[in-house]
Amino acid sequence: MLFWMELILSLREDRLSTRTSLQGTSQAIASKTRNTGLFDYIWVQFYNSPPCQYTTGNVVNLQNSWALWTSKVPAGKIFLGLPASLNATNNGGYIPPSILISEVLTAIKNSTKY
Repeated sequence: MLFWMELILSLREDRLSTRTSLQGTSQAIASKTRNTGLFDYIWVQFYNSPPCQYTTGNVVNLQNSWALWTSKVPAGKIFLGLPASLNATNNGGYIPPSILISEVLTAIKNSTKY
């Protein structure tokens, strides 16, 4: 992990002279790294993990996980990573478009990190 932190810090310094943004994903970086405030954006995979994903008829786990990410992680924006189809996930989390629009996006779109 030390290598990754050094790389991130180096990129962060270089961005002062160039126009770049640092992004990370919830599976690609360790939890300690996520909480450093070094990333401008974090793309969180809200699927393939039952405690934080949509399950048929229930958006509560996803909404609770979103609230935790947006309140605890010091990134400028949090991206809502979702599978595009039922076949794109092995462990659930696909949200039908009508539910995504009516229940999920209406609940998270007012977040300053959305």
